[in-house]
Amino acid sequence: AIYVFGILWQTHSTQLSFLIDGQPSGNFTYTQDPKNGSYVYDHCLWANDSIGPGLHTFALLNGQPGGMKSLILFDYIIYSHEQ
Repeated sequence: AIYVFGILWQTHSTQLSFLIDGQPSGNFTYTQDPKNGSYVYDHCLWANDSIGPGLHTFALLNGQPGGMKSLILFDYIIYSHEQ
């Protein structure tokens, strides 16, 4: 399993893509709220608990070509594996 956490700054939008072994595995989109300048801490941006055993690669892509401006305030990743 893998869990990706970040901080949302509510005055900025976020658009993320997640890949496992080079293949799309999910997205996260947050649209800004210009009236609220606060932060949201420990926000789970993406989770996947169906990854099989073995060696894998993980990638987080910020934004989309030609898309909106995107801010990522990466906080931490939690992952688990079998021995």
